[in-house]
Parts: sequence; structure tokens; C-alpha cells
Amino acid sequence: NGLPSKLGMGPKHRDKVEQLQKVSGKNFDKAYMILMIQQHQQVSYWQKEGRASKSAQVRRLVDQGLPTEEQHLAQANRVAREVGVDPAEAVRVAREKNKNNNDKKD
Repeated sequence: NGLPSKLGMGPKHRDKVEQLQKVSGKNFDKAYMILMIQQHQQVSYWQKEGRASKSAQVRRLVDQGLPTEEQHLAQANRVAREVGVDPAEAVRVAREKNKNNNDKKD
């Protein structure tokens, strides 16, 4: 929509914004919902790692934020299905992409 990238935006975030700028209409809806599912897929990581933290402050933060993250993921899954996106496939693609990126670093 012609919005400039803010200086505080990191390269990964900027890349996501730029990718979304390349699509429109129903393709935008699908691309956006895939991104939202992929961004919120780490709820289980928060549950496992955050709750296992030795820091009481971290555990409290996770316990406070987790319900919101879970709600956002559920909403993203629902809306994704409405626009024709398979949430499980979006997660699978993200995990494969992350694995490939990690393999390239090794």
C-alpha cells in the first residue's frame, strides 16, 4: 500500500512485507494467512521452553501471553481455511524452509 519500511524493521521482517506487496486480491489473502499461521506456529515452543524456564519472570510472561498466542493461531487457522489455505500445509512448508535454511548454515 505504498507504506515505507521503518528503519527498525529487520531484514526478515522487511522481506515478509515485500513479499506481501507483490500479491493482490485473493492471492494476498492466502499469502497473508499463510504468513500469520507460520508466525504463530511457535506456540508449542513457547509452551515447552517458556514453562520450563528457570526464571519465574519468564514463566509468568509465557503464562500471560500464551492464551493470546493460542487464540491468534486458532483465528488464523479458521480464516485461512475460509480463504482456501490448508493450515497444516502452511506449517509444513515453514518447517521445511527453516530446515533448509539451517542446513545451508552448517
